[in-house]
Amino acid sequence: MHSWAIGVMRRIYAQASDGIVIENGLVRYDRPGHTRQIAHLPYCHEGRYSAGYYAMGLLLEQRAEARSEAEPQAGGAAVSDGGKASGSAAAAERSTTAQTARETALRETGERADIATFDLRQCGERGADTLRALAELQIRDPQHEHYGAFRWYAEEAKVQDSNAAFFILMPLVSLRLRAPDAMPAEHVAVMDGMLRHAAFWFERECREPELYYPNKTMSDGAMLLAIAHLLGDGKRLKIAGDYFERWEAYTARRGWGWGENMSLVYQGVMLNALEIAAPLLRIDRPALADRLDGHRETLLDILRFHDGRELVPSIRSYNFGGAVRRSSLAWLIAGVTGTDELETQDSGETSFQVNDFATLLLFEKEFRERGGGDAEAKGRANGETDGSVGSSAKAGSTANAAASPGRQPVPRIREERVFDGATAYSWIGIRTRLGSLNVFPVIPGSYQHETWGLGWQSFPLSAAAEDGQVSYARWYVDDGQTVRTHPAESYKTAYLMPALFRESPYPDVRTYAAQNGHALLALRVLDRVVQTAAEIADEWLIPGYEGEAAEVTGGDGRLWRVLRYPGAAIAIAPLEGIRFGGETHAEPNAIFDAAGDNPDRRREAAAQSGSADVSAADDNPLSTPRLQEREAETAPPERRPGILHAEREAERLKLRQVLYAGGGPGTLRAPRLEAGWAVVCLDDAADEAAVRARLAQIEVRDETLDDREVPREPHERIRFVRLLEGGREQVSLKLDPHAPGRTH
Repeated sequence: MHSWAIGVMRRIYAQASDGIVIENGLVRYDRPGHTRQIAHLPYCHEGRYSAGYYAMGLLLEQRAEARSEAEPQAGGAAVSDGGKASGSAAAAERSTTAQTARETALRETGERADIATFDLRQCGERGADTLRALAELQIRDPQHEHYGAFRWYAEEAKVQDSNAAFFILMPLVSLRLRAPDAMPAEHVAVMDGMLRHAAFWFERECREPELYYPNKTMSDGAMLLAIAHLLGDGKRLKIAGDYFERWEAYTARRGWGWGENMSLVYQGVMLNALEIAAPLLRIDRPALADRLDGHRETLLDILRFHDGRELVPSIRSYNFGGAVRRSSLAWLIAGVTGTDELETQDSGETSFQVNDFATLLLFEKEFRERGGGDAEAKGRANGETDGSVGSSAKAGSTANAAASPGRQPVPRIREERVFDGATAYSWIGIRTRLGSLNVFPVIPGSYQHETWGLGWQSFPLSAAAEDGQVSYARWYVDDGQTVRTHPAESYKTAYLMPALFRESPYPDVRTYAAQNGHALLALRVLDRVVQTAAEIADEWLIPGYEGEAAEVTGGDGRLWRVLRYPGAAIAIAPLEGIRFGGETHAEPNAIFDAAGDNPDRRREAAAQSGSADVSAADDNPLSTPRLQEREAETAPPERRPGILHAEREAERLKLRQVLYAGGGPGTLRAPRLEAGWAVVCLDDAADEAAVRARLAQIEVRDETLDDREVPREPHERIRFVRLLEGGREQVSLKLDPHAPGRTH
């Protein structure tokens, strides 16, 4: 391996070793784990991190020993008896030389490690304990439903997150594939026992794969393929190959399941899986390996397009703080330059972690050019091999050729297929960026459940400023006891409470969008709301924004809120929406009481009160809520112009459309709540005058249509929204609640 990857590993290992506590073979975290069983504990012992720390230590130990063996030839050893080194003197010399070589290796890679805490000689000794501890996390009862799988933490009584199986084994398998001599024979024997059990688990997962869950199912397939290769299991080699045939056909035909191709986080996991699978499949199924390489290039092309900045939009990205630049080895794999990954290579700090070990090892050939042209890298580039299972990247491939990609055009647009008809649209200007999913969630049944869901971790509408942050649309629900937001406030607050609402069955939550270049229109919908609620809002959240959102009037009189950045601006305005309450002064329940049981009169009452109903219980504080705003008398009673409230919080700004505010918790019943957004990036608006001039050219036409072809309640009428700039239509969005898949 070349100096850059090894140097990064040494920095990671040194930082991780500082103050590390290993108990019974596993690394101790002085904080709770992420699964429900141990979320209340003050500490935990995690298998994934322990496996990575062990594997990284073994590899660095092998490297240090290789350096120490070479040193005596240059420096000479103490000799006696006709030139032969005396036993005690030679042993002392070897020990001293080995330690000196380790210290030299650290200095050469820019480390600032305390050798006393960074003693690689202990890796092999305590590594056996770690392997045995990892084996104890595995379910080894053949009759168990999770036979072969792993518990994530020692404190867990049962398997809660079955992804622990591939996450724990990934660093171990990568080490065996790429540095087979690094693991001592006695460790290999222990690991092989684990792999034999794991083979049953991964075979089961590959026979009945969750194809819609890309990073999991691809990693399961990669682990089965690697295990079968390492154990010489021809039957399972075929099963793994058949699995990848099925996954590839599904991905080519339908797309990336629920959309992890738009996740910087999970792209890295998928790239690891493909990097293991492709070279192993190339032996017997070269055509399949080539197709996998094609999917890998699709992922890397997405990264190249976004050129080291956060993806807009994104799915499962966890970027709640709105960081524009996020560290990832995936940028380097894609050949993206100008990120922070290389800027710290000569310092003692690194943004990478122990969990990045597998990526550093699997893609070390992609990182060659980052090593400064050292002799080892040059030798490998000239065709030298080390007997390991090689990288799937071929000479002259796009990945290698793009190590220093040329400057990309600005502005530029990429429309990426996610799944079936769901696409991600991304626009990148000189100073701003804008992205949207035309529909979210991209597959049914994936938004929210009691124990999982994609809503809290995804960003279907987002904008970014080069010198600012990523801002995004966010649902807000206060049920009187807990505030829940999608995206969440943080991973910690949402992982164990992933649903937007408290009670099941949950409302349908959907986003629809249309975008053309720098202009975006979106409608956000909550259908069939029967929930305890005190407040419901849709927000545009701007983390870290210190300024105010100035009000500027557009060409049609619409008020826009403007976020100012150096040389640019982002303008945001609400569309018409369905909010609880209407323009009448009558109380909603009084209207419904007067309507009695007559369905026609109740439909009229629903329209008059804003298409909402509330529980009529006497003790319900929502039974006589005060109306929030008085709307224009000419506005249709079922939909009214959106109102945007700016709220300043510590280190962030929120632009809010309040859809319901009851003053206290109670049961809200509404067939539909709806908010709409218009967002325009003003990439060349250098000052206030330029902003006003641009917005003066913009008009939004927001219509509600009834085609009379099917029965429609007021909330079921067709929305047709157009944004015009300089009299020409820039983008339009048409949404039929009876056929929501047909948008324009």
